[in-house]
Amino acid sequence: MVGVAESRQTNELAAESPGDPRKLDDESSKTLIVEDFSNPRNQWRTLNDPVMGGQSYSRIKIDEGVAHFEGRCEIVPKLGAPGFVTMATGNRFGQVSSFPDLSTCEAFEFVLKTNVDYEGYRFSFGKAHPKGGRFAYGFKSPLPMSDLPPVGEFGLVRIPFHRFSDKWNDATGEIEVECADDARFCPTKKWLRTPEQLSFWGEGVEGAVDLKIQSISAVGCDPTASEEAIAPSKIVSNFHSVISNPFFLA
Repeated sequence: MVGVAESRQTNELAAESPGDPRKLDDESSKTLIVEDFSNPRNQWRTLNDPVMGGQSYSRIKIDEGVAHFEGRCEIVPKLGAPGFVTMATGNRFGQVSSFPDLSTCEAFEFVLKTNVDYEGYRFSFGKAHPKGGRFAYGFKSPLPMSDLPPVGEFGLVRIPFHRFSDKWNDATGEIEVECADDARFCPTKKWLRTPEQLSFWGEGVEGAVDLKIQSISAVGCDPTASEEAIAPSKIVSNFHSVISNPFFLA
């Protein structure tokens, strides 16, 4: 992997946990490769706020084992607030992505670096749509600068699953109800077994986005966890896209 030797620090977003954090330090636990950008198994694309009248822009380039996600999050004129840019797989109607079963794991782990100081980074997975929600779907967690490696250096970043919530503001990306405060919004076994969609975001904060990712893994998994990547049927994936995302119903 490119440049990992620059920094091997591990940054874990710590909070009260409904899971078992001891599994993360258990030497018998297993690590599953979700995506390795030296040989990516899924197609990754960008989606930006122009779909809602915004002016943000981004691009992705995968080269020499690194996915380079860069662009700028701009003010959406109609809203008078910053919009979003995303680097995602499995988020388009008709696109099916494959991932291993993560239901026995405890956290995502990334090897990445940011080239800019930007406080709007986030990561999400799945297509869960909470009752009463509008455009927000999937389980999301922030990636604040305080928990990332120093600007310009690669490092390990770990996000326990209990830090994700699908109750987040679709205008700002901010979590409205934490998983620790209401288990209804915590990641479910259903979406951990078959995540269907993964997304890196620049959202809710105006400014340049410049993120380089080498790999995405799941850690703290049972020793018996399978490394096989499985894709849902296209019919099932399309159905989940339609019921979770109002854009498809417009």
